[in-house]
Amino acid sequence: MNPSQQCVSCPLSNCQTCLSYTACQTCTSPYVLNPSQLCVACQVTNCQTCASYTTCQTCNSPYVLSPSQLCVSCPITNCQTCLSYTACQTCTSPYVINPSQQCVSCTLSNCQTCATFTTCQTCNSPYVLNPSQLCVSCPLSNCQTCATFTTCQTCNS
Repeated sequence: MNPSQQCVSCPLSNCQTCLSYTACQTCTSPYVLNPSQLCVACQVTNCQTCASYTTCQTCNSPYVLSPSQLCVSCPITNCQTCLSYTACQTCTSPYVINPSQQCVSCTLSNCQTCATFTTCQTCNSPYVLNPSQLCVSCPLSNCQTCATFTTCQTCNS
């Protein structure tokens, strides 16, 4: 109802359901209610979809949703791409993702570069990759230096 007590369509912009002539109850998407009960665009920085006037539901990439429902840069140390606020998807080199989805240094014995948390990509010399992608000493008899796990590079004299 308007001030002259006549029934009229809801005059408020982006309002789906009016509470009164000057206040909205629900807004059309993607608008949200502000404290004055008017529909406004999302005010949360880097937010794709607002949950409310002050909180976000979905963030624009590469931002992630914080526990306070704000969009923040990835807080995980050495993480290139966050999956969530507490989980990393890809780490910056030379770090690898551990089972807790955090970025850690390669800790495999004799490994120069890790492929994953449990496998090696490049071994320190003179070690070679075995079929399980771990670094081991040359397993070949009478071989001084292995080229690969199954190929000798230099034979014993």
